[in-house]
Amino acid sequence: MEDKQKKILSNYGFEVKNRYRTRGAWVLDTNQGLKLLREYGQLSRHFHFENRLKNSLYQNGLNRLDIVVENRNGDPVTEIENGEKYIVTDWYFGEECNLQSNQDLYEASKNLGRLHMALTDFETEEGDGEEDVGFRFSKHNKELKRIYTYMRNKKRKNEFEIFAIDSFPAFYEQGVKAEELLCCCDYYAKKQWGCRKVCHGDYNHHNVIFTADGVATTNFGKACVCPSLVDVYYLLRKTMEKNDWDIGKGTVILDGYKEICGLSPEEVEFLYIQLLFPEKFWKLMNQYYNRKKAWMSQRNMEKLISVKEQTEAREKFLNMLKNYM
Repeated sequence: MEDKQKKILSNYGFEVKNRYRTRGAWVLDTNQGLKLLREYGQLSRHFHFENRLKNSLYQNGLNRLDIVVENRNGDPVTEIENGEKYIVTDWYFGEECNLQSNQDLYEASKNLGRLHMALTDFETEEGDGEEDVGFRFSKHNKELKRIYTYMRNKKRKNEFEIFAIDSFPAFYEQGVKAEELLCCCDYYAKKQWGCRKVCHGDYNHHNVIFTADGVATTNFGKACVCPSLVDVYYLLRKTMEKNDWDIGKGTVILDGYKEICGLSPEEVEFLYIQLLFPEKFWKLMNQYYNRKKAWMSQRNMEKLISVKEQTEAREKFLNMLKNYM
């Protein structure tokens, strides 16, 4: 790998002083600051959309991003003899957002607000990736029903299946209710079918880095055209699941985002509808259905029990959201 890296990096104008492994990539300490080297399997239209998005953010004052570094030929991607493609991006030294820290959550949500404000006038093009929340709800509800039927029809059921069957009615009811409410949601209708907005697509604690110079935002690989509040939902859901739906943590995120962008009652209603959908339950059911049914992960069983145990705390947070509207 070292020889391969030398070949790749010989195409760039910086000097590498040190390097170390990270999740699926290499962090490079160079004379031009930290860089990240990773393989980029398949060039797609989304790659160009992602770069346009980050360049627009940079021009609007958000300058701590994983911007692609062009090679000596001015190309964003470097291809070697065997056909493998690699990209180098700017990177940052710091700490990932701590989901247990109110201060981190507050700053992360404010950073998200600034990101959305900077994208207000970003012009999307035909073919840019789009996500339809209503389609996702409908698809997931159908999948839940199919998995439930499959489990019910099994003659011999394991512990996971018995527990999932017992838990299914309440969670499925929430999924159906969320789908129904979304159809009547003014914010969704306006943002989904009216003006085309853009969101990061994967705004979570791993992609928010606190540096000595400010907050860096990374990994725009799932950026898409959809209501921007989907980003707030992602951050809220991940945080709440990790904190037993602590109302205080959720309020900190809402307050931080509201300070930059404001939050109208119809926007909070949209967040409520998204959080009402039992995403974690669906994920566990989907993982179960798409893996070998004869083998059950004890970890997944523990996660399913945790989702059920968090029901009361989750309902309290959803009720709080109604009052926040």
